[in-house]
Amino acid sequence: MDKYSAEVTGELGADFIMIDKLKERFWYRISSGLPMDYDLEVLRKVFLLNLIIILGGFFLALLCSVAFIQQDYILAAVDFSILSFIVFLFIYLRIRKDHNWVGIIGSGVIGLFYFFLIAQAAPLLDLPFHQPGCDPTGDHAQKPNAK
Repeated sequence: MDKYSAEVTGELGADFIMIDKLKERFWYRISSGLPMDYDLEVLRKVFLLNLIIILGGFFLALLCSVAFIQQDYILAAVDFSILSFIVFLFIYLRIRKDHNWVGIIGSGVIGLFYFFLIAQAAPLLDLPFHQPGCDPTGDHAQKPNAK
């Protein structure tokens, strides 16, 4: 059913027009404004980057609010900073459409964020590399000095 016949049919046609508009808006958001007949490989990369950014930003916002409620202000500040950076990447991808730069820089920053999370959790997990003077085998008992 084309758009003209949907308009003629009345209320049922209005639903089809609404669905078409929603599809167009969704495609415009998730493809960063690229047309459907653009290079398929670039569209796939931009689509996946936008999907990862949107879902990651959603869950990062939730975890940021949880950290703030638990009064872990350092983690909340770092989460908010990374969330702001993700929003910047989303906007940059829409404006410049440079998916290579967004993928490389985004992966590096998120990797550093994961490293921060592991370092932040090390005292809570009682990891051996965090305690000074500890045996690297994981034995936390202090050994007597041998002479």
